[in-house]
Amino acid sequence: MTKFLQKFIKGGQRKDGHKDELEKCDAKLEHMKGSHLARLRKLQQKCAQLDKQYRDKTGENDRLGSQIAQLEANVKMREEIYKSRFEGADVSGDGAEEAAAQATQRMRTITMRRKLIDLARAQTDEIEFLRQELDRLRQRTFPSFAHASKQAGNPDEI
Repeated sequence: MTKFLQKFIKGGQRKDGHKDELEKCDAKLEHMKGSHLARLRKLQQKCAQLDKQYRDKTGENDRLGSQIAQLEANVKMREEIYKSRFEGADVSGDGAEEAAAQATQRMRTITMRRKLIDLARAQTDEIEFLRQELDRLRQRTFPSFAHASKQAGNPDEI
């Protein structure tokens, strides 16, 4: 037996039961409306957030697309420069081997030049050191009174 049937048999007053049931249904409806509105607000906020992310990603994709186009143009230009450099060396069928040989020769030349510059710099430093050493030895052999005259001019230092 259900509560509804027990009430019906016990009291027989159906009007009050309908009134209570109607109030409960109204309260339930108000609660459902409130929860529906809260859920709707959350979904609208999430939709706005996703829409903002979409706009941001679209803008970023556009920027990256223009950057890709610019980089592709740079690559194409560099390929043309590379081809033009080795076009004259491509007289025979093995242009790549000749280009590699030329690059190796250039590297050797650059390396040798760098070593010569370093050697010249080291020799210059050594010559400068030897000049200073020579001056020092000369000063020991032939004493100079230039230092003494400078000190004599200042009576506080004596």
